[in-house]
Amino acid sequence: MKKKICIILDNPTRDLKGLLLLSLYLIDKFDVYLVEQYNKREIYLLKPSLVIFHNARKNNITEIKNCKKNNIYTCLLDTEGGYDAFGIMKEIINNELKKNLNYVDLYFCWGKYMYRNLKQKISNNQKNIIKLTGSPKGDLIYFFSKMNKTTHTDILFNTSFPIIDARYGNKLKTVNSFKSELDYISAIKKNRYLKGAKNNQHEFIKLIKNIANNYKDKIISIRVHPFESTKKYDILCNEYSNIYIIKDDENLNDTLKKSKVLIHYNCTTSFEFFLLKKHKTLMPNFFTSFKYLKYNDYIKKSSILCNSYGQLKKNIDVMLNKSHKYKNNNSSKIQNSLNEVFYKVDGKSSEKISKYISKLKFNVLNNNKNFSDNFFSNDSVKEKIINIFYYFDPLYYRYLRNLVSPWKLRSKELNLKLISSEIKDLKKLINVRKKVIIKRAFINNSDIPKINKIFAFELTT
Repeated sequence: MKKKICIILDNPTRDLKGLLLLSLYLIDKFDVYLVEQYNKREIYLLKPSLVIFHNARKNNITEIKNCKKNNIYTCLLDTEGGYDAFGIMKEIINNELKKNLNYVDLYFCWGKYMYRNLKQKISNNQKNIIKLTGSPKGDLIYFFSKMNKTTHTDILFNTSFPIIDARYGNKLKTVNSFKSELDYISAIKKNRYLKGAKNNQHEFIKLIKNIANNYKDKIISIRVHPFESTKKYDILCNEYSNIYIIKDDENLNDTLKKSKVLIHYNCTTSFEFFLLKKHKTLMPNFFTSFKYLKYNDYIKKSSILCNSYGQLKKNIDVMLNKSHKYKNNNSSKIQNSLNEVFYKVDGKSSEKISKYISKLKFNVLNNNKNFSDNFFSNDSVKEKIINIFYYFDPLYYRYLRNLVSPWKLRSKELNLKLISSEIKDLKKLINVRKKVIIKRAFINNSDIPKINKIFAFELTT
């Protein structure tokens, strides 16, 4: 009988395709379960042998510790991983991640930056669990870089302001949550970041307007962060006939491949574009928000920093020229320069990760009913309501909720159609014919009577 692996999925738009790629390597030896971050307590019903989390921070550490107590392996595979845009990641590593390494069995790093900083000033035992593998996200970049895509967008803007302009929930609560979760970072630094982000968004929107006016015959697209409100950009679309918003369900690599120019402000996306297209992105370096949001100099590896609007426009003109090619179009040189963020983009990271997992000597699970009891250890009213529906079918809760508030998008939720579509795309992308059975997970040996239907999905061969 195969061992169970649960993969906690935080953001399907960003993470699903990469985690499914990893799953294709795991399902030969394991039964894989995709568990939504908001319903991660389902691991207490599934009782896996291993759980893959996307971080070891406050929002996951309780589950990680509970797994440790019950002989369940835990692995970390960052989904936001290698570029420390504003210096916050280093503080997270030193103040939170390192102290939680005691509860983790394997930590897979995107790139050398994370790997190097995690291994500083820790014990040898802790160093042994940290592996420099690259990420499934890097694998996707590798496979997409081999594809030919018809250009659809002339100038693409990538936004990243989910904290100061949240799409879902209460905006003030989002800001306060950001502040409380990073309580080890000084209030001054967090407030400077928030003020800078607010100014930056204002200046970014002003820049989009200027570009739309100067390039009226060009297609200008905006890729809005999945958790950032689109309202301000919807207004732009109504004002300008050449501005479009990229749909949330369009794969990022597809979007980047089909774009000639990418304009961003200090985003990891610039490295992905550089690896896919083999030429640099553009970053405005004349915003006044710079005094609050000091960028990481490493961004220069993937971006041309433009010190004026005139310089930005000049670079756009060059890049829109059909004959333009990055002057040093050397794939290996480009890759070596970006190993700090994306280590060895060769399409083999998912395979490496699966091999490390397969080598683990799996423990006998503790037959501890207290582990299942953790399923009901939740505080929010919403979770308590969902618990009632678990005795019938938790999907009923979603049906009723969608009737009450149909206008709200559910970008963090999984469904069979979405997973099947992504698997189909993946198999075509990497040229694999493996049969994959996808079904909604069913609990048949629960310690909690009458609960057998859950939100998670099972992947097997």
